[in-house]
Amino acid sequence: MTKRLKSALPLFLLLIFFTLPAGATEGQRLGGYELAALQGPEVLATDTLLGKPVLLVFFTPSCPYCKTELTELNHVAKEYEEKGVLMLALAPGWTPHEPLEKTVESWEVTNIPVYTDGKPGFFDAFGVRGVPFSVIFDKEGNVARSYSGLVATEEIRKVLDELLE
Repeated sequence: MTKRLKSALPLFLLLIFFTLPAGATEGQRLGGYELAALQGPEVLATDTLLGKPVLLVFFTPSCPYCKTELTELNHVAKEYEEKGVLMLALAPGWTPHEPLEKTVESWEVTNIPVYTDGKPGFFDAFGVRGVPFSVIFDKEGNVARSYSGLVATEEIRKVLDELLE
């Protein structure tokens, strides 16, 4: 590779990285996807979630910030479930599920159902590049807000409360 080409390669790669879609955008919808339940053979069609606000947290078991986010949200999940909000956690398509199950169990996330990415892939469709990545959908299944990185529970509460008004 010539010296000139070697120096242009990093710039080219950066250009590609910044032109790829980054995260959930306005106009993206919740429907049309399938998520695999962490425990059991059932598949959740996201079309069935329309009609209520949904918080979806993308995570990986090796992410310490994901653990923080999910354990904090676990404390308010029951309260918001009673108000008609559904909170879900989504990991990449892990097979076998046993290591993922053990991680979630050790985190004591008991009030938030955990799914793995199905087809077509949610992680790809929403341009998830890092975790945690959280998306809040309105009752019609439209993206209301998305967050890259750890989000304060108070911020999530504020947005969910606005959607419930």
